[in-house]
Amino acid sequence: MNRTFTIFIIFVSIVGLLIFLAANDIQQQPIQQVKQQYLADLDDFAKSIEILQKAANELNESEESIKNLQNAHLQARIAFKKFEYLLSYLDAQAVKDYLNGAPLLSFERAAPSLSILEPEGLQVLDEMIFSDEVVESKAEINKKIETLVYQFNQIQTFQQQQYFTDRQVFESIRFQLVRILTLGITGFDTPGSLNAIPEAKASFESMYIAFKPYIQYLNTDKSAIIDALFTNAIIYLDKNQDFENFDRLTFIKNYINPLYKEILNAHLYFGIETIKEVSTGKKSVNYFAENIFDEDFLNAAYYLQLDDKTDTKAMAALGKLLFFDPILSTNNERACASCHNPKMAFTDGKSKSTGLDFKGTVNRNAPTIINSVYTERFFHDLRAEMFDQQVDHVVFNEKEFNTDYKEIFNKLNQSKEYQQLFQQSFGQFFEQPINKNALTTALSAYVKSVSSFNSEFDKYIRGETDEYSEAAKRGFNLFMGKAACGTCHFAPTFAGLVPPHFKESEGEVLGVPATTDTINPKLDADLGRYDNGRMKERAEHLRNAFKTVTVRNVALTAPYMHNGVYSTLEEVVDFYNRGGGLGLGLAVPNQTLSGDALGLTQGEIKDLVIFMETLTDTTNLTQIPVALPQFEDEKLNNRVIGGKY
Repeated sequence: MNRTFTIFIIFVSIVGLLIFLAANDIQQQPIQQVKQQYLADLDDFAKSIEILQKAANELNESEESIKNLQNAHLQARIAFKKFEYLLSYLDAQAVKDYLNGAPLLSFERAAPSLSILEPEGLQVLDEMIFSDEVVESKAEINKKIETLVYQFNQIQTFQQQQYFTDRQVFESIRFQLVRILTLGITGFDTPGSLNAIPEAKASFESMYIAFKPYIQYLNTDKSAIIDALFTNAIIYLDKNQDFENFDRLTFIKNYINPLYKEILNAHLYFGIETIKEVSTGKKSVNYFAENIFDEDFLNAAYYLQLDDKTDTKAMAALGKLLFFDPILSTNNERACASCHNPKMAFTDGKSKSTGLDFKGTVNRNAPTIINSVYTERFFHDLRAEMFDQQVDHVVFNEKEFNTDYKEIFNKLNQSKEYQQLFQQSFGQFFEQPINKNALTTALSAYVKSVSSFNSEFDKYIRGETDEYSEAAKRGFNLFMGKAACGTCHFAPTFAGLVPPHFKESEGEVLGVPATTDTINPKLDADLGRYDNGRMKERAEHLRNAFKTVTVRNVALTAPYMHNGVYSTLEEVVDFYNRGGGLGLGLAVPNQTLSGDALGLTQGEIKDLVIFMETLTDTTNLTQIPVALPQFEDEKLNNRVIGGKY
């Protein structure tokens, strides 16, 4: 009996020990450690916004209470930065809508009619709490904080039950590196306090804590590299906290990009599944790119909804012929290349392009098509959601092609060469290959090929060359810092494509004048997005709003702005330096650009221009067809490659 009992006790003890060891082992798994820290950071933020709420309630006109509120806000933001990398990955929409969205009006998603959302969260509070009217805004600040507390309580409750994997931890850290580069150290995230560098430090510290449990499983060389990159990045941020003088170029080149690569290498080293294994379809960001400025960092096919079957060299070659062929216009004299001339980086050097048959001009300046595929919307007024819609507008517009698809297809079918080319590319898909889908797909395949991420700047920041002028370095740091260019022209496209997922295109209300007269300026009459024909977007905050276009190749694309009002880059920078339309004294109540002067010196303006000039790259993009397909009608064979005008 005693022996049986003893054996039973030993058995139970062994089982208990095994259970304990198993439980202890589970607790030591990296993913469990990450989750434990994540939940603790959520708790810390909840406490920090309670302190913020108390400070807001106690706000009065005394300097001490204002400073107390500002400090409480900064501490809350630091607390947020500790878990931003993971929460923004797991629930990006909640973060944007309630915790840290831009301080701008936006549209309610999926609303059947016009519905405007007020901005909420920490960015809005940052602007309000660090404004000169902070005391006068007490009631509104309290309301915003009350909403923040309520919404975060809902978010935290859900996150406490959230399940996530090792893959998502790795991906979230890499997306956070993009976020810090584009929205963090640029000051986008901190419009009032400009506390960007300490916040970047807090974010790096939290990512380092999250990744430490994984580092121990790497081989010695790999672990040493990642450990040193995190450690030295944090030290660099700690020692260089002045916003205006922070060397962003050095920080990106020496820390952000190398870490972006090494986290990917570690992900693959562990054999953890990647997004490729768990999700089908094109993604906006190529997760396997090693550098944020790599040529393949963004997936061009994603934006044009092309797949491997509709993105072939043959289709792109056909699209190129169509792009340069005036057969698409009613008078057989105008081609896409008429307004998008490769000799001028696919613009035309005019304020507004010449209209069909020389009847006036089109409504706006012709933007470059280089990198134009990297967008959610097309045209200056963002009216077209799809590339084929953009083609529609050009085809039907009486000032451009002034025709219809039936006329175009009737003409194309008169050419045996075109029939053969369409058959080769689209015969497997369509019984009648010359059709609208085929035409727009071929054009989009060509436009996709007109991509440029190999400029002097790109080669330097990727570490492919050490040659880069000191003036250009200063210019980049100004662009991404004091001059605030990078808060609208987001890297790496330097356009309004919003990071870190690059799925949304932004426009801005700048208050662009009708002329260069700064003594008696007049606001340009073009209403922009407000009048783009989409009734859901006819909102006052979009009056005079225009798409934020790329500044890549900007040295070749003068004149500038939607109306071509400025002839030089110096004039453009001067406009921004004055504070846009508001700075000129114009009445632009909905201007999204700050109306405050930037305070740039002439030397700084020169450096900015020099940097933008280093974004020039048209290599292998400007070749035109040597001949166009022939027609039986000899009159049609007199067509000029690229159009007559």
